[in-house]
Amino acid sequence: LESVVSSERLSMTASDRCKQRRNLKFTLGGNGMERFTLAQAAEWTKGEAKGDVTLCAVSTDSRRIPEEALFLPLAGERFDGHDFIGKALENGAAAVMSHRECEEYPVPALYVENTSQALLDLAGGYRALCGGTVVGVTGSVGKTTTKELLYATLAQQFRAEKTEGNLNNEIGLPLTLMRMTKDTEVMVAEMGMNHFGELSRMTAAAQPDYAVITNIGTSHIEFLGSREGICKAKLEILEGLREGGTAVLCGDEPLLWDKRDSLGCKVCTYGVENEACDLVAQLREDGSFTVKNNGLESETLPIGESFTANLSIPGAHNVLNALAAASVMLLIGRQDIEEIVLGVEWSTILFFTGLFVIVGGMVKCGVITALGNALVSVTGGNVKLLMILILWGSAIFSSVLDNIPFVATMIPLILSMQADGMNVTSLWWALSLGACLGGNGTLIGASANVVLSGISAKHGHPITFGHYLKVGFPTMVLSVAISTVYLLVRFH
Repeated sequence: LESVVSSERLSMTASDRCKQRRNLKFTLGGNGMERFTLAQAAEWTKGEAKGDVTLCAVSTDSRRIPEEALFLPLAGERFDGHDFIGKALENGAAAVMSHRECEEYPVPALYVENTSQALLDLAGGYRALCGGTVVGVTGSVGKTTTKELLYATLAQQFRAEKTEGNLNNEIGLPLTLMRMTKDTEVMVAEMGMNHFGELSRMTAAAQPDYAVITNIGTSHIEFLGSREGICKAKLEILEGLREGGTAVLCGDEPLLWDKRDSLGCKVCTYGVENEACDLVAQLREDGSFTVKNNGLESETLPIGESFTANLSIPGAHNVLNALAAASVMLLIGRQDIEEIVLGVEWSTILFFTGLFVIVGGMVKCGVITALGNALVSVTGGNVKLLMILILWGSAIFSSVLDNIPFVATMIPLILSMQADGMNVTSLWWALSLGACLGGNGTLIGASANVVLSGISAKHGHPITFGHYLKVGFPTMVLSVAISTVYLLVRFH
């Protein structure tokens, strides 16, 4: 990874580099990328092409070169990807990009001033080639959650893509954009930064139609000087807005609110505390919230009208996240209000139920491991006795813990459908079967943990959390996957 990270451009911490190492996908394209020529790439990057070839992939990893791929070497502080161009050619690169003007290559080559900037320029040209709508999301806090909620909402109506993991910097963003195709209707692109100028370069590539700024905090204040400096840096995302694009701002943030009339673009504001926003949410005691349109031009929700939605998670900040998603949906304007309400409600259910399942599974792993170790000590590592003691107890415990988020989410939904007069008998059966499969899967995982406990104790090495993750946790994941597939088929 060090060969593709430039600390002078990205100022990444060691922790950032570790995260990037885990998440960065070096190879793009294959059958998923639209075809383009080296001549087009030269036009996008303002480089000089020697020779021409049609391409359908881009790779920054010399070890992973798909067919018809452009190898794009990036230079870092410790390594330079240009040193591996020979290896890329051996592995079948159809063309190379380089900022070493003195070198010649046996395949068509694109010479640029700087390959790191050229990566952004290439992605910008490719984004324009694909078309579609891009929603850019930034902010000091909440941008990832807002991105996920936006995607979960939009994906119900559009062929949508999103930023995966934390690929939100000057390397991750262009890789994300090059996952688009001409069939992509909406791309939700998260953009992070810690220095002035970074969002300027990223938004020039992304060319967003809508730019969401969630808030202004104090992250990276050591580089930006003050909250006012952070606000200035966040507003750089608006520099790349396409003609007619809209800034979607949290009006509860005074720094954003005060600048809304001086941004030189269309502005939509949303908020909970600021009743002068275009979209305002009023929280209700039953956990729902009412959204009123105070000034957003929308055929779907005319000014003065409102709608009510239920949020499956607590917290006013999550209402703000949902408001951001609703604002973009209203601005796009291809859904009726019922679809928007359903999208907002289901996006929070799907996103946070997933988090609950993951957290619950990790807690369960730790609790079962602790209980297993305790019983190993009591029984002296007798595997048969451990099986008798733990098998049935863990079945009850695991079934309950696994199914709390699952059942807690589904029962209110089914009851609501029943209240609307729908026949939900088949759904109750589906819920029961799903819970049963989840519990049985965990029972198998717990049993495997018990066997490991006994074997490990006999050899004088108590079981560790890692042992359970290797055997029990994958079993649980498989059982949840089976349950999910069944429910999807049954609902369909």
